[in-house]
Amino acid sequence: MDFVSKIPVFLFKIKTSLLLALLIAFFYFSISGGAAFIPVREILGYSFSVYAPENSFLFIFVHESLHHLFENLFALLAYAIVIELALGAADVIAIFFISAIAAAFVYVSVHANAALLGASTGVMGLAAAAFFIDLKRALVLSIAMLALVYIIAVPVISTGVDAQKQNLESEKQQISGEIETAKSTGDVERQQVLEKRISVVKQQSTQIREGTEFADKTQTSNLAHGLGAFFGIAYLFIFRRGKFEKAAKDLHGILIGLLRIAGVVRK
Repeated sequence: MDFVSKIPVFLFKIKTSLLLALLIAFFYFSISGGAAFIPVREILGYSFSVYAPENSFLFIFVHESLHHLFENLFALLAYAIVIELALGAADVIAIFFISAIAAAFVYVSVHANAALLGASTGVMGLAAAAFFIDLKRALVLSIAMLALVYIIAVPVISTGVDAQKQNLESEKQQISGEIETAKSTGDVERQQVLEKRISVVKQQSTQIREGTEFADKTQTSNLAHGLGAFFGIAYLFIFRRGKFEKAAKDLHGILIGLLRIAGVVRK
């Protein structure tokens, strides 16, 4: 079986990881209306906090920017694939959502005024479990993921957002000129159509500006990420004890080998 014919087989093996990533992306663009940023009021409406416990599931699917979204998507894919190949589809779903939701509840119980959004707590649960279960594959996919995010995705997204800003500004100027022309010729109907168009363009510009400002102000919580990783390992210990014990022995062997190479432990 050649490489090309193996691709559909491999994609079928990791179908749950792909579907989960697509679901998160679909949710983002559904709320943003296909724009680069979700309106800030919508983000706040889906955030999870002690004041909005009903969002304990939905907050996972909301991200403050395309950068945030794609960083989480690529990381999710990398580590979910490791888990799906090593354990199974059900484990991908369970680790992701248990880690995300459990970490969120613990975090807001400590930081009552905090609000959480994004898939990163669930991703950290997958990451911790992936490194524990299959260190080599997790390392390889981590390198590939980082390369895709910071060499390709981030520059492309930044360029695209900047281009969208420039296009909207040019469109505003053009429509403003056409409105003045319509006014001078007394074409009221044309003026009304143009005013509706410029209103939409201004709204899109505002959405990008507010989204950029909100993303710049949003802070990453190392504690929330750490809690997500903890619950990922805890899942393995509770529900996958056999795999957990085998992986622990393998990691112990790797650690001893590294210490021997460093001269810390003698043979």
